[in-house]
Amino acid sequence: MMTITKKSRRAAEALSQVVPVRLSRHLTPEFFRYFAASVVALVVDTSMLLILARIVHYVVAAAAGFLIGSLVHYVLSVRFVFRTRKLQYRRWLETSVFLLVGLVALAVNVGVIALCVEWLSFQLFAAKLVAAGVSFVVAFVGRKMALFR
Repeated sequence: MMTITKKSRRAAEALSQVVPVRLSRHLTPEFFRYFAASVVALVVDTSMLLILARIVHYVVAAAAGFLIGSLVHYVLSVRFVFRTRKLQYRRWLETSVFLLVGLVALAVNVGVIALCVEWLSFQLFAAKLVAAGVSFVVAFVGRKMALFR
């Protein structure tokens, strides 16, 4: 029977084969801070979606909620998540790139929600959870590559 230490060592060895050592050394703390910021932004996003979906079409509500959540996420990202920023002294450019990546994630988010609701007959909240997972990965990778060291 394999011990947890041996399993952990094997998992770390396997991870080091896939993720470069330089990246894996810095990714973990940032990833967890990014995840925490994403949870806060997701609560804001989903709350707005569920409130606005009673008033406007769910796609419009999804877009509005995502944009508001993205603003919250931006503030948390520059203050708490990423310690070093590539464009720190060019804030307008940093904000623009952050929003551009957010627009890509927004398109993914709305597309996944529409797909889940219209084609797969998901409830709106369940569709949002699926979309949040997919757009989370898209946004993290895009923002990490474009904006943060």
